[in-house]
Amino acid sequence: MSRSPIPLDSVPDEDSDEAVRKAAVLAPLAELENSTTEQIDEAARSLQLSRPTVYRLLARYKQDLEASSLLPETRGRKRGSNS
Repeated sequence: MSRSPIPLDSVPDEDSDEAVRKAAVLAPLAELENSTTEQIDEAARSLQLSRPTVYRLLARYKQDLEASSLLPETRGRKRGSNS
């Protein structure tokens, strides 16, 4: 499920800076057909994230190859939802 691209200049600087930093690490992996566990582990160390989180971020990034795909996701029910 691909999200609509969000302009990076419409989010707080710390969020956009972090998304760009993550994209810089994940872009080379996204170009590969298959990443090795060692490559994922290196990205995890570089980003100070767990291996499963790197796999999730990489999957999101591969959908549209935009840093905005790495912006933090809002969790929970959307505002105004009656459910």
